[in-house]
Amino acid sequence: MLALRQTALASIHHLPQPIARQADRRDRHRVEGHGATRLDRIDVDRAQRAGRHAAHGTRGHPDERRLAGGRSIPAMGIVGTATRGMIAGAAATAAMDLLWYRRYRADDGEDSFSTWEFESSATNYGEDAPAPARVGKLVADKVGVDLPNSAVATTNNVVHWMSGLGWGEAAGVAAAALPVPVLVTGMATGVAAWGTSYAALGAVGIYKPITEYDAETLWKDLSAHLVFGATLGVVLTAVGARRRR
Repeated sequence: MLALRQTALASIHHLPQPIARQADRRDRHRVEGHGATRLDRIDVDRAQRAGRHAAHGTRGHPDERRLAGGRSIPAMGIVGTATRGMIAGAAATAAMDLLWYRRYRADDGEDSFSTWEFESSATNYGEDAPAPARVGKLVADKVGVDLPNSAVATTNNVVHWMSGLGWGEAAGVAAAALPVPVLVTGMATGVAAWGTSYAALGAVGIYKPITEYDAETLWKDLSAHLVFGATLGVVLTAVGARRRR
């Protein structure tokens, strides 16, 4: 009988609060009115706590999400964490592009930064098109969207910047979840973005296999992504990405 009462007590926490409180009072009266011992009442209290935990689905606060390393972020805080990550991703993408532009000018490039950043000399999505534009065309073809050749530059910009924002968002969540310095998380994200680009784009034929690139090319690309990662870490730290416990 006691086991049945405990089960009933656990279930009443799913009822609307006024009904749950009435049922709780009736059950307490029933248990204590039949010569219940102190141990019986302790068992009832334990059943009530178990019911609350079952209703919440966690022993933590019901509005929190448990992440890696035992850290938790309030449900509403996840939006803020992702937003801070995207802000950092935008800053990191700009920093990386400025480095590439500086190298371009050092090699006697003459275009202004805005022209170099947002325009493209490619007339189609062939091998001369920037990698982000080719990725965008590949995805568009998969979903049945026809991208005109005149949209090469726009496609390149959208994919390039969305990739930066996406990696920034991932870094923001990781910084809030992992018990490591935020700068380390940022740098690791930069390296991950670099490695993933060669693995993923090599698999679909946009990049050559990584073993076919010379060391200088790989280092230039990796160093640019290290700038991306360092900027991520600095900006995430500045906007308070690490959740304080």
